[in-house]
Amino acid sequence: WLKPENISYKDFSMEVLPDLPNTIIPGNQFLFQEAYNENEKPVFFGHYWLNLKHHPNLFQSNLCCLDYSVAKNGPIAAYRFDGEQKLDPEKRVMI
Repeated sequence: WLKPENISYKDFSMEVLPDLPNTIIPGNQFLFQEAYNENEKPVFFGHYWLNLKHHPNLFQSNLCCLDYSVAKNGPIAAYRFDGEQKLDPEKRVMI
């Protein structure tokens, strides 16, 4: 969902990992060239050990993570989806 252009390994990671280098990722390390377009269908994803610095924002108007490390005492997350193209931060539920 994020175009990895001029970004470091540390900044690109959704998880805070102290050992990741703060060097720019070479462009040939990725198989894709474009970020997920905001005109595409909404996507909900999970299974990331997200640091709560990402909470409670959406990553993009059509990208929403539903996993905030519940196994590490993070919140359980859900979204009340009604078929909208542009996701609404007010429709997320965190417990």
